[in-house]
Amino acid sequence: KNKNLHAIVAVSDVLKKDLLTLFPEIDPEQIFVAHDGADLIENLSSLEGEVQLKGRKNALNIGYAGSLTPGKGIELIHRIARLRPEYDFHIVGGTKKQIQRIETNDRLSNVYFYGHCEHAEVPSYLKAFDICVAPYQHRALIKTGHNTSRWISPMKIFEYMAIKKPMICSKLPVIEEIVRHNETALLVAASDEEKWAETIDYLAENPDAAEKIADNAYHSLEDHYTWDKRVEAIFDFFSRSKTQAVHWKTA
Repeated sequence: KNKNLHAIVAVSDVLKKDLLTLFPEIDPEQIFVAHDGADLIENLSSLEGEVQLKGRKNALNIGYAGSLTPGKGIELIHRIARLRPEYDFHIVGGTKKQIQRIETNDRLSNVYFYGHCEHAEVPSYLKAFDICVAPYQHRALIKTGHNTSRWISPMKIFEYMAIKKPMICSKLPVIEEIVRHNETALLVAASDEEKWAETIDYLAENPDAAEKIADNAYHSLEDHYTWDKRVEAIFDFFSRSKTQAVHWKTA
């Protein structure tokens, strides 16, 4: 509402729509959507350090990297792991207290926790996985009690894209802005563990399809979602918007 407002950058179309609903006096052209992103990893063999995963030598490795807060899908991963004991599930992230609480309530022999690691180390873990998952849920509560699932910025998805791994993601509107089903990812209903398990089976049984999805996702990142692309798009937006500023202030 400030008279000096020039423009707003939002991380999703959903957030832009909600801002326009809350503040109808803003011109839609004043809000620019620039999704988050990740840096390209052009040479995977150059990653520092070789991660030795826990678990069985010949098991399919399903990986998740991110927060363990409610709504990020850890409970769903446990339900899938119970349905598919032949697969190993690896979870990178979380505090010791969070991990202890989860394992106390629901300890499974095919789920392995690695705890918090430095961001620079995450790609080495992702490289060791066969399939990456982003099981965001419809309810993701923060400390205030607010549900943020509608406006999440799914950073892990961009990092999965950069590592060239096939990924399975929850079918949520904010995620569908970034990936296309059966092209750059496989999208599954957020709480349907049976369908998630079947989708993992599909990727395991169809390595060519898995590789194609991973390659498509990498090229999508390369074309649209690198940090450099994001910066260029925002600068271009503000450059163009300067010529429209008079119209916005007088409309």
